[in-house]
Amino acid sequence: MGQEIVWAIKPLLLPPGGILLLGLLALLARRRLRQLLLICAFVALYLSSTPFVAGLLMRQVEIYPALAESEISAGNAAPPVADFSASATTITEGQSVSFTDLSTNNPTSWSWSFPGGSPASGSTQNPSITYNTAGTYNVSLTASNASGSDTETKTAYITVNPAGGGGCSGGISDFPYTEGFENGFGDWTQGSGDDFDWTRRSGGTPSSSTGPGSAAQGSWYVYVESSSPNYPGKVTILNSPCFDLSAAGNATFSFRYHLYGALSMGGLELQARQAGSSTWSEVWSRAGNRGNSWLSADVDLSAYAG
Repeated sequence: MGQEIVWAIKPLLLPPGGILLLGLLALLARRRLRQLLLICAFVALYLSSTPFVAGLLMRQVEIYPALAESEISAGNAAPPVADFSASATTITEGQSVSFTDLSTNNPTSWSWSFPGGSPASGSTQNPSITYNTAGTYNVSLTASNASGSDTETKTAYITVNPAGGGGCSGGISDFPYTEGFENGFGDWTQGSGDDFDWTRRSGGTPSSSTGPGSAAQGSWYVYVESSSPNYPGKVTILNSPCFDLSAAGNATFSFRYHLYGALSMGGLELQARQAGSSTWSEVWSRAGNRGNSWLSADVDLSAYAG
């Protein structure tokens, strides 16, 4: 696109007796992505013996050459600088973490490494990873584009605590301890990473020929429905608070349970672990139809006392 931007008149006296053509000067200068065409023309005419005023005309023409955007980008491209963040860095077993790519310089591919995670690797830009085992884990990201790649590793980035808590700070230390779920779940918590939750209820269960008709004591109890859609192969977890048995010589966990329905209705398990450990041990279990009545269980936990 051309545009006249300068006009100027400069007097010039020439000797008598002739016509002088000083010529045409064209200067082509390249400045970044545009061309500057400067045309200077000096024309001088002399008629008879009277000096004539010569004129100077300056015209600046700007020409913008066509250059594809991809060519500009390719010329200035740089390898990525890898970086990322996590939605949480301290979680409980069974929980998931969402990772966000923060790499600069326009990466086009991503290679993630998640030791201890499920899945343990990924190639999407912003993956979500589940951690099922307590521990502390590194996370690595390699971001790449046509100009190269870069790797960022965050050491001991994700801490996964055992389900139910990482220790007994704030746990139960006064005994005997009781919980009847009359006013909620108390210090008991729904598990994370399982398939569905426990429910508080008074009166009978909603499905026919199953469950209790009322609570074992008081008005409320907690239960799970093992009929469809929670059958088959579904797991639900209810975590107790941490019990500080360090000053106890022995301990017994007593509770009431009700298993009534089909023979293949599923079962109950009571598991225990030392505070801060990631290893759960089964200390009691029952499965199948046990009749339409509340039953009692007393489980010796002396191995966890002292």
